[in-house]
Amino acid sequence: MVAHCHRCSGALEDDASFCPHCAAPQLRVAPPEETAESADAGPIHAFARDRRAMDWRKVIQLALLIAIPVGLIAPFFFPLVIAGPIILISLYQRRRPGTASVDGKTGFRIGALLGVLSAYVSAFGLAGWQIFERYSLHQGSTLDAQFAMQVQQSAEATQRMAQANTMNAQQARAMLAFFLSPDGRVTYTFFYTAVLAFGIVLLAGLGGMLGARLARRSAQP
Repeated sequence: MVAHCHRCSGALEDDASFCPHCAAPQLRVAPPEETAESADAGPIHAFARDRRAMDWRKVIQLALLIAIPVGLIAPFFFPLVIAGPIILISLYQRRRPGTASVDGKTGFRIGALLGVLSAYVSAFGLAGWQIFERYSLHQGSTLDAQFAMQVQQSAEATQRMAQANTMNAQQARAMLAFFLSPDGRVTYTFFYTAVLAFGIVLLAGLGGMLGARLARRSAQP
């Protein structure tokens, strides 16, 4: 193929550095040479990197399945939260053999992800169970009595603190009256759910770190 000058479009020789018609310098860019070894090894190395990378889509799918039993049982048996991420990491490595070992940081992320999903399941599960008890089993009075007893116990603890601090009995009674009101019950339920969710996420993250360590030990020959 005949090359042409970029200024005057005159024909050029193959190795000409200047145009013989207008004397304009010609720039030549040589394409990089690709060796056979790099051409053959490139796709293999890329495939190896893809195989060893963390498949977060698979992790999320497994976490959605495991979060259901963990979230439903966590309010009644809290240590199960630690076992959830360990099971998740073990199942992931069985589904994706040949992947890189999970380090502690990645294990914490996996555990925290499972903890967030489990906290949502736990919150909706507790709310659904209370609705079922109140309106289907007609145990609303029992639930109200249990809540009043919990608030009363908290109020007694607050009164003991008031005796040791500057809080007087009138303030303690006002706090008790607030928590027995509908707004106080909503506030109490919100803080209880928030503390429960925070504990589930933190404990699940620690379980993920433990699961990553156990997975590395099992992978060692």
